[in-house]
Amino acid sequence: MEVIISHHGTDFDSLAAMVAAQKIYKDALLVFTGAVERNVRKFVSMYGDLIEITPIKKIKIEEINKLIIVDTRIKRRIGLFANVINKRDLEIHIYDHHPSTADDIKGDINAIEEVGATTTIMLKKIREMNLEISPIEATLFALGIYEDTGSLTFSTTTIDDINSISYLFDKGINLKVVANFINIGLSIAQKKLLNKLLLSSKEILCKSVRINMANAEVKNYTEGLALLTHKLIEIENSDVFFTIVKMADRIYIVGRSRTNSVDVDEVLKELGGGGHFQAASAVVKDLSLDELEKKLIGILEEKVRAGIVAKDIMSSPIKTVNTLASIEETKKILLRYGHNGIPVVEAGELKGIITMQEVNKAKQHGLGKELVSKYMSDQVVTVKLNTPLTEIQELMINYDIGRILVVSQEEKLVGIITRTDLIRNLYGEGHIPKRSFSTYVETSSNIERKKQIELIEKIFPKRVKDILNKIGEIGDRLDFPVFMVGGIVRDLFLGIKNYDLDIVVEGEGIKFARELSRYLGGRTKSHEKFGTAIVILADDFKIDVATARREFYEYPAAFPKVELSSIKKDLYRRDFTINAMAIQLNQKYFG
Repeated sequence: MEVIISHHGTDFDSLAAMVAAQKIYKDALLVFTGAVERNVRKFVSMYGDLIEITPIKKIKIEEINKLIIVDTRIKRRIGLFANVINKRDLEIHIYDHHPSTADDIKGDINAIEEVGATTTIMLKKIREMNLEISPIEATLFALGIYEDTGSLTFSTTTIDDINSISYLFDKGINLKVVANFINIGLSIAQKKLLNKLLLSSKEILCKSVRINMANAEVKNYTEGLALLTHKLIEIENSDVFFTIVKMADRIYIVGRSRTNSVDVDEVLKELGGGGHFQAASAVVKDLSLDELEKKLIGILEEKVRAGIVAKDIMSSPIKTVNTLASIEETKKILLRYGHNGIPVVEAGELKGIITMQEVNKAKQHGLGKELVSKYMSDQVVTVKLNTPLTEIQELMINYDIGRILVVSQEEKLVGIITRTDLIRNLYGEGHIPKRSFSTYVETSSNIERKKQIELIEKIFPKRVKDILNKIGEIGDRLDFPVFMVGGIVRDLFLGIKNYDLDIVVEGEGIKFARELSRYLGGRTKSHEKFGTAIVILADDFKIDVATARREFYEYPAAFPKVELSSIKKDLYRRDFTINAMAIQLNQKYFG
């Protein structure tokens, strides 16, 4: 006897994967291992003539010789069928997309893939075998994929899931049916429970990640807690949501996550549950609601990865003008640095902000000699260093502003965050709209980094390679990004031997040079005014070290004015040719 099963609490991905499996294993019976979600029951009821489910009581477990398990491989989630797993002559085939656990069943065939839905795995097999599917089957398979990927919006969604949906469209998906079952209405009991959970919802901040929790108690079992949790995370617009509901003698927990900082599967595994990165559940006995909530908070404090905060994405140092500066002086500074606005400070404390538009307006009215403080706006939106990224996004949207200033606890200005910084964080440097050609390109590809590393291995002698590695180690220890720049990078790509080491440090170049000199047994010559130093080793081998900086000249033949900056701005001040390149040497980003 061949039997196809899934986990108890059968959802659409489970049902769809089971039906898809039956197309591959034509003689196998479909059997539910336990409870079935309400919307799935309705679908089976409507299409019962096409989906034949064999009641578990009609299955003689001892007669099973092949067990096909879909959408799970956790032993405790398959009910009575766990008793047959160790049967000597049993053949087990597993199709699943969940992360591995200690309780996993090992099959004779293990088709495990990191995709958004198990149905996607089954469809690959169906397409390989050139099997036909009906419009009703296509609709069910689409329901499975849409449900487990949040209609293709979860971060676990892959190109395979999207391609599967495209394939299913060709097979006659009925989107009206999909919409009806995905957006199924709430029962009276579910509405009452949703109201209780809304009233008890509270937000906690864990490692700069906003997490909502809601708990409730009901006398009878109310199904659909996963659906309610999904609705709650949308209503509260939170990053993470946990619902904790006591029903009879058990407590049911469902977690949903919309941030890479919280893996709810990892969290709820600690309570005997599991699921996906973004969606998981658990059932607990012998604890009160308060005890379980405290335990959950403890697990979160251990498992949550630190969220992105203002200090992680802000630009710093930031150019400012003093309250005593004139409108004319302010305009010169704005033009010099290409800024559209600039903060106004007094003794390091933020007082306001003024834009180029406001400066030009004052100039047009003959007010160039007036103090900038008279025309600045003192209604400035600020955040602290540890303000979460999601809150920064909301502020930009709510106030319709393109920049937010970052201040310390003492209200000292420490940085600025622009829309560009947010876009870079969300999508990477390559997706920032450019108004003109850029000479600065970050290597995002591991393949490109590998090429650089191979060149370093090929061109440089062992001694130089050892020095570069040590430079990276010291940079990591001092928390300074360090880069090899200029002619040596140019010649590396040209295959020319050049060992004149020019190093740029985002931080304190002289401090770095002294630490490098101490380790390599050399001496340093430093130039405090320009933030540069030369490390001279015992055999007179020299390493030039400079602080990342930007320069401007107040008039022809003048000495440059120097300010601390980033590697990007440091490269901008160079000759804008093949010389304006840098290779990072820190261990994590080497190459």
